[in-house]
Amino acid sequence: LLIHCKSGSDRTGLAAALYELAAAGRPPQQAEGAFSIWRGHIPLFGTQRLHEPLDEYRAWLRRQRLPHSAAV
Repeated sequence: LLIHCKSGSDRTGLAAALYELAAAGRPPQQAEGAFSIWRGHIPLFGTQRLHEPLDEYRAWLRRQRLPHSAAV
C-alpha cells in the first residue's frame, strides 16, 4: 500500500489507524493514537475530518452493541 502524504501525518495516520483496527485488532480509542500531534498531525484546515471514520465506526459498534475485533 502506497499513500502519498505531504508530511506523513494525515493520510498516513489514517492508514496507520485502519491497520491498527483491522490487522492489529486494537480498539478505535487506541487506533486514534495514530493521529497525534507528536506524530505531526495537527487537526486544522480539514485534516480533523480524517478522524470521522473512527468516530463513525465507534458509534456503529455502540448501536450494534458489538465489541471491536479485527473480524468485525
